[in-house]
Amino acid sequence: MIGLDEIKRQYTYEYADRFAFEDDEDRHLWLNEDVTDDLINTFVYSIFRYNKLDKDVPPEKRKPIIIYINTPGGSVSACFSLIDAINTSKTPIYTVNLSCCYSAGFLIFISGHQRYALPNSTFLMHDGSSGAFWESSSKLRDRITFEEEQVDLRIRHHIAKNSNITDEFYDEQYRVEWYFYPEEAKQYEMVDYIVGTDCSVDDIL
Repeated sequence: MIGLDEIKRQYTYEYADRFAFEDDEDRHLWLNEDVTDDLINTFVYSIFRYNKLDKDVPPEKRKPIIIYINTPGGSVSACFSLIDAINTSKTPIYTVNLSCCYSAGFLIFISGHQRYALPNSTFLMHDGSSGAFWESSSKLRDRITFEEEQVDLRIRHHIAKNSNITDEFYDEQYRVEWYFYPEEAKQYEMVDYIVGTDCSVDDIL
């Protein structure tokens, strides 16, 4: 009987194979499930690997990495690991909303050096949830304090850096479930191109 660790190991390798890690020309990454530490590790590895391969190539001549996104969200800490990799990448990284970029997926999407959205794709910005249970009320309070005083502040700064949202509008929207389409996202400078309107599908292939 195959144990859980073996199943996880096989799954990780199979998922990595779908990214064609050893194909230097295939720079298409697919984020099409919940954002988790294990999943994001493969993306960070891939971004660092392509930057290493491009080390002697001027940034403006490097072939872009394209991240196709369709995710309901997930771990905020994992998503910021990928955001850090995108922000520090000298190789251009394009993000593409294929269907939905919700919660952590939204934060990842707006990190792209260029950002594309299919016409009927959707976005969700909200305050999220730690999704965890704690063994004591004091530990829960510590976690809430950390999220409110530090995590939320980093999210606020990240969104402000990658959009034209004002502090007032952010405060109005952040603690509600704010769903919106690419046209509204473009209005707030979260989307650069709507595929089929501002650019061709060839630009994201």
